[in-house]
Amino acid sequence: MRGLKSTSLLGVVLVALAAYIFLVENKKPADGPKKTKAWGIDGSTIVDVTIHLATGDTTRLQKNNGVWSVVEPVRATADEAVIASIVNGLAGLEIERVLEENPAGLKDFGLEPARVEVTFKTGGDPAEKRLRLGEKTPGSGEIYAQTDRSKAVVLVASFLENSFTKGTFELREKSILKFDRTKADGLEIAYGTTTLAFSKSGDVDWSMSKPFAARGEFAAIDGAISALASTQVQKFVVDDDRNTTPSGADKVDNARYPRDLKRYGLDKPEMTVTLKSEGKTQTLTIGGAVDGTRYATRSSSPGIFTVGNNLLTDLRKGGDEFRRKDLFDFRAFTANRIEVARGTDTLVLEKVKGKDTTTPDNWKSGSGTTTDAMKAEDPLLKVTSLRADTFVPAVPAAFKTPTAVVTAKFDDSKKTEVVKVFVKDADVFATREGEPGAAKITRTAWDEALKALDSLK
Repeated sequence: MRGLKSTSLLGVVLVALAAYIFLVENKKPADGPKKTKAWGIDGSTIVDVTIHLATGDTTRLQKNNGVWSVVEPVRATADEAVIASIVNGLAGLEIERVLEENPAGLKDFGLEPARVEVTFKTGGDPAEKRLRLGEKTPGSGEIYAQTDRSKAVVLVASFLENSFTKGTFELREKSILKFDRTKADGLEIAYGTTTLAFSKSGDVDWSMSKPFAARGEFAAIDGAISALASTQVQKFVVDDDRNTTPSGADKVDNARYPRDLKRYGLDKPEMTVTLKSEGKTQTLTIGGAVDGTRYATRSSSPGIFTVGNNLLTDLRKGGDEFRRKDLFDFRAFTANRIEVARGTDTLVLEKVKGKDTTTPDNWKSGSGTTTDAMKAEDPLLKVTSLRADTFVPAVPAAFKTPTAVVTAKFDDSKKTEVVKVFVKDADVFATREGEPGAAKITRTAWDEALKALDSLK
């Protein structure tokens, strides 16, 4: 009985302690001052923003039909990601705490003049709202600031400095071509006397039509498209409206004078790139060299800008570098029939589908040998992994007749590919029906492929 009473008494004490924590401790004020919203607005309602830096750089942006544009000091497309960061920062701006309600002066806070001043308007409200940012506070890293709400000097979070300290160049869209690279389905690259042309069907199947017809190498073509998608303007030379240039170069009268393409080497360009995506065509023209960069212009706007020389390096390649290196398109799981003719000997492998989902597929040889499809994958991988090391215009004359002819039917026998293989000493060349030139492959890889196929006899 004594033990039972002790346990009951302990339970009462624990309940009382829990009640004390809940009723007393939770009534304690939160640590630090309560933050307040500067304006408490929705960022989507902001339609006009002007950023003035202490350096004198002033940029005005406006939103029309949901799209942001730079309207001063030039008219240009705005960088939507940068603008989104700014309007979200303004909408969510919190006052960390009020430092001085009526400051005697602002110079010591870096607010006279302010390092950054942002003014903005929301739709349907003509009143201008304002944020002024000064120096960082010693130690805490917060920033002295003022808003149009009062004369008080307040503190705001330090990360806002990066959000709002943006000059005209940083606020402009700097992508040389604007497109979704996953949806690009056509590309043409012209330089000198060379023209490369590619088109895509499906998600990954690229084909080349110039300078010759061949299958395209996805990784190489996708690399070229990625270079176009990721390359950014390094400097704007002649603005889209051609009234002035950011660098203070010659003024150009829109109405009277066309762009001076010759001056920038764009009358006879070094390279012209045409990209097709989602039914739209864009053209990038790359011209003369200047300080390690190249002048360029695009079909979407008349401005002239510079890009890095590395873009030319990424795109200036021969046709062989963009053609598919895989000797075969079929794979073990897509193949239906494989024939390997070597002189008078022909190896035939035919896939026999299982009767139902519980019965596995098998490969059956002409001699009657049956191999489970799963076990046949590794040997067939030796064949489908054959790749060209290099390409040559034709099989050398010394290789008079093919050593082997491989015919594969795949995709429910809807597709057929024929590859002829020529072997002499250590050299092996292969040609694909319907494609120019010949691929050179290693003797070791070819011997291992034949050995793997023979294991399925």
